[in-house]
Amino acid sequence: MEFWRSVLDVLNAPITEIGGKTLTPLAVIQIGVIITLALVMRRLVNRALREVLQRRPGVSGAIAGGVLRTTRWFVLLLGGYLALTSVGFDLGVLLALIGGLSVGIGFGLQQIANNLVAGAIVLGERQIQVGTEVEVRGFRGRVERLATRSVHLRLDDGQRVILASSMLLSDPVKIYDALGSGRA
Repeated sequence: MEFWRSVLDVLNAPITEIGGKTLTPLAVIQIGVIITLALVMRRLVNRALREVLQRRPGVSGAIAGGVLRTTRWFVLLLGGYLALTSVGFDLGVLLALIGGLSVGIGFGLQQIANNLVAGAIVLGERQIQVGTEVEVRGFRGRVERLATRSVHLRLDDGQRVILASSMLLSDPVKIYDALGSGRA
């Protein structure tokens, strides 16, 4: 009995204090076990989700990969959160910080998202294709590359111009036919 009491004393001995909370070897073991379980869950969830996505028609590899990566990170972050809160650490301040950062990142990515949506609309409408001669914001040239985020034009003087896809929706675009006459 004395042996187990000694083991418990060692496991409950304080290692350090962080934010008013005492970290013990037992708490470190508990954190390690929960993170290990999160890693196992990540693998199981990822495998099951991959099978579901492969059976769905119309799900591209890029979309499936994005969903799988997001899910992997979510499970890991949730496991880390559960591990730290299970030993008494208050992560409310950290969650508030993450929330604030996500708002800032959202505002920063707003223009990129705008261009991606505009590019998808332009690609879906198929009014402008590679080889089409267009004029946007005073730039007249042939579409050399049409992507979701940008449009590459080759001007008459040989220069290349890269325009944001959103310009094709927000600005007037003149499309020239084979004879060189423009239509808006």
